Amino acid sequence: HLNARNKLTTEHKAKQSQLLRQHQQTFLQQKAMLGHHPAMTTNPTAAAASTPSTAAPPPGHNPSMANQGGGGGVTPAQALAAQKFQQQQRALSRQNSTSSVTGQPTSMPPTESSSSYGDKLKQLKAKYWDDLVVVCREFTRMAMQKPSGESQQALQQQERIKNFLQNLKRIMTLLNQDPTKMTSNNRGDLDRVEQHIERQVMPILSRLKTDKAKQRDQKAAQEAMMLKAQKAEQVKVEAEKQQAAAAAAADHERKVKEEEMAKKDDLVKRQQLQSGVKLTEGQKLALQEQAAKFKLQQQEVLSQQTRAKSPASQTKLAQQAHLYGVHIAKIAQQLLQAKLAEEKSFKDEFVSIVATTAGLSASETFLHAIAAYAKDKPEVLQQGAPKFMELSLAVGTKLSTTFV
Repeated sequence: HLNARNKLTTEHKAKQSQLLRQHQQTFLQQKAMLGHHPAMTTNPTAAAASTPSTAAPPPGHNPSMANQGGGGGVTPAQALAAQKFQQQQRALSRQNSTSSVTGQPTSMPPTESSSSYGDKLKQLKAKYWDDLVVVCREFTRMAMQKPSGESQQALQQQERIKNFLQNLKRIMTLLNQDPTKMTSNNRGDLDRVEQHIERQVMPILSRLKTDKAKQRDQKAAQEAMMLKAQKAEQVKVEAEKQQAAAAAAADHERKVKEEEMAKKDDLVKRQQLQSGVKLTEGQKLALQEQAAKFKLQQQEVLSQQTRAKSPASQTKLAQQAHLYGVHIAKIAQQLLQAKLAEEKSFKDEFVSIVATTAGLSASETFLHAIAAYAKDKPEVLQQGAPKFMELSLAVGTKLSTTFV
């Protein structure tokens, strides 16, 4: 601002000096014309119009001498008066240059300067106002916050923020003034304001925009992650519901199959009890091998169940293991029924040859049985001689048969 004002003062001084030189030249020309044409001195109105300022005649100046010397050129008195006039003009010029005050209306073109200043002001406001508002709002928020600590660095940072905000408000006040009622028309001030905005404010605005963009991106990423997590949780809940429904359906199906198999097993048991089916040794071995095979498969399925992770897989494997157990139990029941049928058939076919007697002791009954077998079925007594020996020793009977 001072540099622009000094430059303007220098230009004003140069124009003032030029005007003074023009006035001096005009005065000298008029003096010369007065020397050659004395009649012109009688018209004070014309002389006043030709000179912008009228000086009092110096002492000793005689108009008659000017009239007398009209025919021979400029007299020494006229030359002395002109010299004194020039000295007065120089003193006036020095006085104007020291006070920087002009009395001439043509010293500065105010209309053109004011117009260019107003246009520049409007241009700067239209170009930077919105950006200045954004930066001012952000720094106002930062200035209202308390420092993060009591350290000297934090306090200095807060002070720099306040100083920057104060300068920014001054710039906004300057740009917000009415161009028709402005108090200054120095365009250099606007140039310095524009330079300050470009060097100080715009880089800060760029950083603010970058930070805002990063914050928006981070917020969008967080929202996307939250939405993804919510969708994953929803999918997990739906999967759990489906697994629970599948497990419930499988459990219901298993119960239905168990009931059906139980009914079939009961029917088979009743049929076996009624019919008394006998099995050959080959059939028994085949059933035992099948039961062993089912048992191995059941153990393998149970091992897979312990390694399974999903409830649906565990439920399915448990059902398979249960079915293998049902088959194993069914085969065992079938073998048991065959054994019972054989025992029943053996009991039906076997008829004791020993007559039932009452009132005999154990020894007497035993000896009576041996005598009966020796008489009717000696082959049985011969095959069972070792067993009869053990029994006789157990009951304390002494055998004296031919088979011992």
